[in-house]
Amino acid sequence: PASDRTLKLPSNADGTLLTTTNPKSKSVIQTVNMVKTDAVSLLMSTSYQDVSGFTISITPEFANSKIILAGSIILDSWVQYSFGKFVRSINGGSYSSPTGWLGDAAGSRTVSQFGNNYRAPSGPDALNPCPMSIYAVDTDHNTTNTINYKLQYKNHSGTSYYIYFNRSHNDADANYSPRSCSHLTLMEVAA
Repeated sequence: PASDRTLKLPSNADGTLLTTTNPKSKSVIQTVNMVKTDAVSLLMSTSYQDVSGFTISITPEFANSKIILAGSIILDSWVQYSFGKFVRSINGGSYSSPTGWLGDAAGSRTVSQFGNNYRAPSGPDALNPCPMSIYAVDTDHNTTNTINYKLQYKNHSGTSYYIYFNRSHNDADANYSPRSCSHLTLMEVAA
């Protein structure tokens, strides 16, 4: 076959043949994309809960690579204080936040990755969801097993509020009421 080659060396030659190639530092090794087009609502709680359909997975080729999570989530958080974060599970283990993905604890303040996601209901803009940009770098996964990242949200008090994804608060069947699209991308980058 075309891939077969014969290498001839002098009888007194000495050396090492490199049979594997490490990627160039900071090069993108692989990407995984997720697009969510359907609408989701989440009845809020004072504890973090999973948001349906916002889970994305990657299996790194190298344990020391960096994993970048990027994207845009469309949400409408109406008359409430809501807080969100992504958590990580390695090889089916328990979920926790990667190092550096949460703010520092300070008194009674809520520790989150992004929030407070609050929109005051005034005028027609109160009916429109807003994009929220996501960018975070996972530097301590230290694995070549599958990693799952999933989105969670909570609010500050009570359980009577909803947060909406890819739709507006009132979700009227009218041409001024949008249905939107969220997307996430994972990129494995060589160390």
